[in-house]
Amino acid sequence: MAGAPKGNKYAVVLKDKDLRQRAYKSFCDHLAKGKAIKSWWYEEGEYSCTWGTMLSYMQDTKEFDPIHKELAESKGYNFWENVAEESAIGKNSRANTASLQMVMRNKFGWDKEQQAKPAPNDPVITELLKSLNEQVIDATKPKTDSKL
Repeated sequence: MAGAPKGNKYAVVLKDKDLRQRAYKSFCDHLAKGKAIKSWWYEEGEYSCTWGTMLSYMQDTKEFDPIHKELAESKGYNFWENVAEESAIGKNSRANTASLQMVMRNKFGWDKEQQAKPAPNDPVITELLKSLNEQVIDATKPKTDSKL
């Protein structure tokens, strides 16, 4: 059995578009507070959904403009950044730095090693790598004596 056709709406929990938009706003408001995505849920009357359902809905970028989620994530990041900054400059001496460190480490990966990888088709990076490669090849060539 192949199952339902891809993109069908048979299992849509929030069948009303206005209801889905209220849920999306709730989702974005949650993220804007600096909360974790997995701690969000939505309930209204007999309808409910979780973060996983919302992420599935959000694949429809015509109905769910991704800019709202991006803005909410930025606001949430800013929230925690402000807590860290206020703690660092002594403005908030009550901040628990150990807890704050754990939040920043787990939520944002602040102390994880970053491995920047250039875009494979980036012409600037390609030209830079070509130039470096030529310099390495030139430096490894045996020097010839022009007096011979």
